[in-house]
Amino acid sequence: MSLDNNDLADKELESDNFLEIRPNELDKDWVMQARFYRKYACLLADAKRAHETAGMHLDVIDAELDRDIRANPEEFGLEKVTEPSIKQTILLQDKHQRAHKRVIEEQHAVGVLQATVTALDTKNMDLKTWESWRSPDSMRSRAPPGLTTR
Repeated sequence: MSLDNNDLADKELESDNFLEIRPNELDKDWVMQARFYRKYACLLADAKRAHETAGMHLDVIDAELDRDIRANPEEFGLEKVTEPSIKQTILLQDKHQRAHKRVIEEQHAVGVLQATVTALDTKNMDLKTWESWRSPDSMRSRAPPGLTTR
């Protein structure tokens, strides 16, 4: 069974191999670079949207808890209602903690995807460097500084 470019891309996306430059396969690396970049840029945009949505959900949860605590402080174990006691009581509620955990998870996803997009930007610059070294005007036997051939 042979792999076409789409199958190859899907297999490489499962690992970090797609971030490596293969000096003997620069043409393939160039062809796949745009696909990898678009895929991860779109995933990053989706993750940013999910993070924003999770933050908005947390705000709603906190507003509802604030309202409920003010309306029935005794149900939340408060004898005296003060701003600090309301804020602390909100932090102790399971609904708040679950929503806050979701915000943290979504922020982590954004960070991981941003790192991947940044790595793809770096790979793009490195591919350009390799191409310039491969041009007829350069010495083909030398690798760019800091890059090693396989």
